[in-house]
Amino acid sequence: MRRKWNPLSGHWEEVEEEDTVLVEQDEFCEKCKEDVLPDQYDCCPKCGEWIDTYEKGDVWNRGSGSTWGGTSYKPWWQKSSTAPSAYGGKSSVYKPQTSLSGSWSSWGYGGYGGYSAAGGVSTIGSSLGWSSQRTSAYEMMKYKTQLDSLCTIVDPLVKHHLVWNGMKDTNYSVVEKGLISLDGTKLLKDGEDYLDVASGLAIHEKLHLIHSAPLNAWQLRMKETIMYEHGHWGWKLFLSICNVLEDEYIEKQLKKTCPGYIAYIQATKDYYWKQYEDELTNPEESDFGDLFNSFLLQVRYPSVLSKRQKGRWGKHLNTISKILKDALHKDTRMDKMMDVFNYFMGLAIVMEEEKKCDGESGSEDMAKGVEGAIKLVEGEGIKLTDKDKEHIAVALALSEGEKRDTGLRPGEQIIKDMGDLWDIIKTLLEGERQKELDSSLAQQIKAMEDEDYTETEISSGEALSVKQKKITWRSVLPTAKQSVQYKEDRKEVLAEINKLKRKINLYGNPLPLTIRNQKRGRLDKRVLHRIPMDRQDLFNIKIIKQDNPVDICLLVDESGSMGYGKMDAARKAAIAMKEALQDNPKVQLWIFGHSADEFGSGNTEMYEYSGPKMQDRPLACGAMHARYENRDGNAVLASAQRVKEQSTSPHTQKLMIVFSDGQPSAQSYRGMRALDHTKRCVSRVEGEGWDIIQVGFGVGAHTMKRMFRNHVEIGSMDFLANELTKIIRRVLKI
Repeated sequence: MRRKWNPLSGHWEEVEEEDTVLVEQDEFCEKCKEDVLPDQYDCCPKCGEWIDTYEKGDVWNRGSGSTWGGTSYKPWWQKSSTAPSAYGGKSSVYKPQTSLSGSWSSWGYGGYGGYSAAGGVSTIGSSLGWSSQRTSAYEMMKYKTQLDSLCTIVDPLVKHHLVWNGMKDTNYSVVEKGLISLDGTKLLKDGEDYLDVASGLAIHEKLHLIHSAPLNAWQLRMKETIMYEHGHWGWKLFLSICNVLEDEYIEKQLKKTCPGYIAYIQATKDYYWKQYEDELTNPEESDFGDLFNSFLLQVRYPSVLSKRQKGRWGKHLNTISKILKDALHKDTRMDKMMDVFNYFMGLAIVMEEEKKCDGESGSEDMAKGVEGAIKLVEGEGIKLTDKDKEHIAVALALSEGEKRDTGLRPGEQIIKDMGDLWDIIKTLLEGERQKELDSSLAQQIKAMEDEDYTETEISSGEALSVKQKKITWRSVLPTAKQSVQYKEDRKEVLAEINKLKRKINLYGNPLPLTIRNQKRGRLDKRVLHRIPMDRQDLFNIKIIKQDNPVDICLLVDESGSMGYGKMDAARKAAIAMKEALQDNPKVQLWIFGHSADEFGSGNTEMYEYSGPKMQDRPLACGAMHARYENRDGNAVLASAQRVKEQSTSPHTQKLMIVFSDGQPSAQSYRGMRALDHTKRCVSRVEGEGWDIIQVGFGVGAHTMKRMFRNHVEIGSMDFLANELTKIIRRVLKI
């Protein structure tokens, strides 16, 4: 009995010596225009041309780019060359996007904050006055937010946590933890040019989280068996085959759920597979390596598959195509993975056996090698004895023996001999290797994420000058010391907190009312004497007056002039209001602080200490402290807009209380110009339905009334509750 390959059945078969198995068949040579019997290299014996024995076309008819839906789907940003209405229908000012990353910068995402996703690196650095590393940190945080949004849309029900990877191993997902780890160094280097590719990687890893849990469990169950039967290199081959087929399966599912994201997957495949085209089609690769390369290209990127590979491995590729034709299904894909693995292991074993049969030629090569080494040494003028020549032969034999591993399972040596090709396969299936992110950069990215750092702009008409439009927002994360400060301040103003709770009685307290002299309702005992007078208004109706919700915003001036005790007083006042109002279900409370020009000329820097979306940081107000300068008008506008965006009842009554020590003061924002601008901003916000009160610390009434209609000065914290109660009741008319 002996084993022979049968291309018709696609299996190795045990046959008797006298049996004949059809191992060759006539193929049509395009150049000779006749049927010929290809030689061992699948070449025409007459003209020597490669004979393409591989069936043309894609295994699954995926279309252009070998991406599911690649033919029928066209991204929305490429669909029309007609200018949108926003361009006035003028094609001269409108160019359709060729990549979605470009559309982000021009249609809102990259333009958020006034600059594009990548082209604005130098702009950010110059306008903010930041170090280049802090600029990079903010840019990476923006990219992360964009990629995270894409992954969420792919399947909102499957939770994930996207992080930048600072380790050498790059793009991967951890199904058990819902983790997507991406290498950000490429984005840091190439910016928007790489954004589509990074988006495809992120979506690809999210698809693994959604679909690949059953495969992972199956691989764990199979590991012991595969390792025992086929060794370490057999297991490595098994994982590679599973990965390449699983990648194709999960991308097939994207066409069904989010066809709009196919372009991202296509960008990623184009980037990686075209990059390694020469290595994957290298004719000098080992036989098994060349065949496995052909399989990778057949499944993932057949447009790169060379004519030589099609001709040489056509029969094997056809057989694999038959196995995979209907393979990418949820319940059957793992069986097909095993079929393909068994096919390749069978080939590896046979190739290894054939190589052993060529041992005689190997011995001849060894003898020639010994002879050449002896001639080389003698050519240098060194005389060798017969014993020296024996030592050289033994040394070369040992050296050659070290190249071959002992204890390997059948077929393993052939798989191992693929060598450096395994690094390319790892890159294509798992992602590129990149440098580690700088540790300080990683810390800054994390700090910005913890702060929920964002940037917005007010309009040119609202700002005092074009250079003063930028607004930055940070959600404050208090330190342990600042949390202790909050508790100490709360303890000091506890008496004022209790007074505020009793005196303000803002909303939420139902008021029973009785309406008398009604013709229906409950009989009113007080007017029974009217019965003989034939009166009908003998009834009363009892109702409960319910207050409408109210949004309250506390805006605290954190400029440098608030030092010397004023900041302590403002912080305690904010804490007292927070403690008095936070349990009232009818009240939504925000507490903001503001400074200016600390991190960049013209910036208004906003700090969020409390709000409906900051329930995880109840002690953040303890972090309030005097910072830099103050641009009050911009801060009032930004606070009103922030509340409007976050409020669950945008049309309810709104109250803003500004804690400040007087005049605004910032770069190009001082004197009467600043006072007038603040007054205009206050009037503008009041015109939108707000009531605004300034609570002054160490400032006269004549200064406050230049900017605010409603104001009160707090000379001592002992009068906080009384003074605030009076003016709030007067302004809100309660």
